[in-house]
Amino acid sequence: MISGLKQVQVGQKVELKAQEFGYQLTVLPEGQPGQAVTEVGPDYVVVEDEVENVTRRIPVFLFTAVNVPAPQAVPELLPQAA
Repeated sequence: MISGLKQVQVGQKVELKAQEFGYQLTVLPEGQPGQAVTEVGPDYVVVEDEVENVTRRIPVFLFTAVNVPAPQAVPELLPQAA
């Protein structure tokens, strides 16, 4: 199993690209349009494309890559100079 699938959650928007031998899944930042993850099972992921009105259930062995954006760093507050 690809370790990035552990971070894929229901409700996230993703981009799904068909590769020669499988799929590349990219989790999109919040607010960006994309396909919605509707179910994550132990050996599959269900992705719904509302634009094309298509739902795909993809076995995990077909994922060639899973890209998850790095969490955004929270800026530290610096003390104000007096």
